[in-house]
Amino acid sequence: MLLSTDKRLQPQIISSLKWVAFAIDTLDVGLLSEVFTLHLDRAQTLGEAVAFSADDVLKYFSGLLIEKDGCVQFDRPYIKEYLTSSRIRNSPVSAFSFTANDAQIHIAKSCLDLHLQCNPSDNSTDSAIVEQQGEEDVSKLKSYATKNWALHLESVPPSSWPPEIVQAANLALNIRSRSLYSMINSVTDRPFILDEAWLNPLIYTAHINAYRLTDMLISEGLGTHEYITQSDLNAALLSAASAGSYEVVQLLLEKGASVDVKTERNLNPLVEAAGNSHLEIVRFLVEEKFAINVFSKALDEAAREGNFEIVEFLVLNKTPVTKFALKTVAGCFGDSPESLECLKLLLDNSKGMKLQGALCKAAYGECWKA
Repeated sequence: MLLSTDKRLQPQIISSLKWVAFAIDTLDVGLLSEVFTLHLDRAQTLGEAVAFSADDVLKYFSGLLIEKDGCVQFDRPYIKEYLTSSRIRNSPVSAFSFTANDAQIHIAKSCLDLHLQCNPSDNSTDSAIVEQQGEEDVSKLKSYATKNWALHLESVPPSSWPPEIVQAANLALNIRSRSLYSMINSVTDRPFILDEAWLNPLIYTAHINAYRLTDMLISEGLGTHEYITQSDLNAALLSAASAGSYEVVQLLLEKGASVDVKTERNLNPLVEAAGNSHLEIVRFLVEEKFAINVFSKALDEAAREGNFEIVEFLVLNKTPVTKFALKTVAGCFGDSPESLECLKLLLDNSKGMKLQGALCKAAYGECWKA
């Protein structure tokens, strides 16, 4: 099958096989045709690429790829295994061989090159960049590249990052750049303020759990730039805690981020983690004795969101039960076994507390078992 592929198109075919094997999202035929059309190893511009029809692209992969339920996949599961195995390296089709790291670096570089090509550095004003982002008609491949180049790069140890990728990654993450704005703008349901992240790329890398890129920005930024400050680290810690980026939380604390800092919006990493069901981060911050002064706020936030496992953890770690938490669990989550068990725990640890408010809440919410 591999020997019968069109030799003139071999670079595109190999590139496409890497994409199908290790893409973060399942490829459809339209996206595969864009990948196949734009042979990024030759640094073609979008206008120079020779178009391949989405209807025709699979014919170049006869016996290798098929379309099923709108998605492109290998014709047989063993094909990916063979392409990444040691067996192929000494065979007549060794040119098609690649490792997971090879493929991830290839996709990361392809995406990063395209992303920077579509978001060049220039002298545009902030308002012009914002306006142009709203007007642009983005293709599937452009959108994929913007959202995922960092995630592909994250999957490879930094020791394997070529220097040109490190340089390009730093360029893509420049503050107030068209590139960074595009990346932040691609995040749906952002828990952070876009303009703040545009001035602090650590907020973005922390949100997507990009540990290695976060470390790169801190290590290189502190040595060569002035824009990474204590407040930048603190804001990134909030972002990481909110998103559940456990390793990034640990990294930022090691680099000097503060848990107990007061922000303009009274946000705190422990409270953010508790409200978003990130028990691993809550456990780490509590056990390491961080943010002791906001344990009760974290309990209230966990109760508000119905995160009973976190409520239980905080109470068992000697967080005082609050009236708000008791009333919220009693009246807002019905008579489910989980809420009743949580309520019992709160009651058992609420000695001396008046319970009329919780009783009224339960009655108002028709939580009769409570």
